[in-house]
Amino acid sequence: MGSEPRSLIAVLSFVSIWLWLAVLLRMLNQVLMKHASQFIGGTEVSAMIAFLSFLIVGLLLMRAYCWQRALERHALSFAYPFTGLTLIGLLLTGYFFFDESISITNIVGVCFILLGIFVISSEKSMRRED
Repeated sequence: MGSEPRSLIAVLSFVSIWLWLAVLLRMLNQVLMKHASQFIGGTEVSAMIAFLSFLIVGLLLMRAYCWQRALERHALSFAYPFTGLTLIGLLLTGYFFFDESISITNIVGVCFILLGIFVISSEKSMRRED
């Protein structure tokens, strides 16, 4: 393939569905834990916490399965940087659903995360052997 530049879309299209699912499930798990924390101290504590706990454990198991499948297809050094996308998703989720603020520092951090994922994954995908 040589040293031709790769676009972000080309790099992201190389990623398996298992890796995308693992990242998505990790984010969903964190959102549910945040949601569950809002019920602590309330009157509906036991029923809602029990339900969310079972849901969270189920998501953890599904995420573990997807992560293992992703690691069958990708090197750990390629796959792990993509977990940084969870931080971006949680930043947006916190803003839209939990009334949390986004600062300029957050935006700069997101840019660094995206740049890091692009640099690391584009190098790994260029060296991929089929």
